[in-house]
Amino acid sequence: ICPNSSATIDLTTQGGDGNYNFYLLPDVVNPITLPMEIQPSASTTYDFMVEDGCETPPVFVSSNVIVHEIPEVMLGAEPNTGCEPLAVEFSDLTQPNAQAWNWNFGDPSSNSNTSQSVESIHVYENAGSYDVSLSITTSEGCNADTTLQNYVEVFSNPTAEFEVSEEVVTLLEAEIDFTDFSSGNVTYWTWSFGDGGGSFDENPTYQFNETGIFQVALQVSTDNGCTDEAYLEVVVESDFSFYVPNAFSPNNDRHNNYFRGYGEGVDWDTYSMRISNRWGELIYYTADIDSPWDGTFKGQQVELATYVYEISFFDQTGDDHFYLGHVTVVR
Repeated sequence: ICPNSSATIDLTTQGGDGNYNFYLLPDVVNPITLPMEIQPSASTTYDFMVEDGCETPPVFVSSNVIVHEIPEVMLGAEPNTGCEPLAVEFSDLTQPNAQAWNWNFGDPSSNSNTSQSVESIHVYENAGSYDVSLSITTSEGCNADTTLQNYVEVFSNPTAEFEVSEEVVTLLEAEIDFTDFSSGNVTYWTWSFGDGGGSFDENPTYQFNETGIFQVALQVSTDNGCTDEAYLEVVVESDFSFYVPNAFSPNNDRHNNYFRGYGEGVDWDTYSMRISNRWGELIYYTADIDSPWDGTFKGQQVELATYVYEISFFDQTGDDHFYLGHVTVVR
């Protein structure tokens, strides 16, 4: 039988005069009544003596009642602490092995709060402390259980959020302030600015040194190691400027011998320049910034005069530009 269970003992007799007296030894004075209910706390042997009213010799008989030992219920969980959502693998460590199991994961809001498997995985979606219970049935049919208070602890995740002082800047004014607005007991900040730079400050200021579109990432962490990430793009555009000289001196003195436009933020692949004389005749054309006008027309030096230029191109943001003006050839 199992502990705290009862058993019934009865004896079947025959012979003699049929008037039997039953004694539970060592008491041979006070007869007992059968069947009898017993509830031993440990395995016990019950010895009986049976006699009748005749001179028939008494009969002795024994009954062994085995009380099975109940194992201490042991369970394991891996991991039993972590960030939400936390998947925990539970296993029965009881020896000897049980034959049936009934788990309760202490998470009534879940759709899978119980299990009847020797090993089970339960996912805790919400932060909190959870009691875990395991009831087992042994091979002898006995039951045992245990409950571990606050056995699983699930920590809250932070929520990452940040803002920037400017989302679109030019290269000459590319210093941006980053302000953290994360929530949830944040203790660590890891910034990545998308150009190889980073910071561990809560509210850093960063100087971009090249143009482009950069994805800035912020990862925030708590003391428990729970993390969250937020992302935002910043755009660093080229600064645009363009200058056209109003005179040049193509005299082979290595100074100011060529005419072209100069600038920053120009898409030079779209650059073109036309030079015309005072009568509107086209005397020079180029679509290559590296081929400036050298002051010649059909291989001959042009006369000292004022000429009309037309320059067009797109800047690096895609806007088109057109410049019309005059340039004077001097020697």
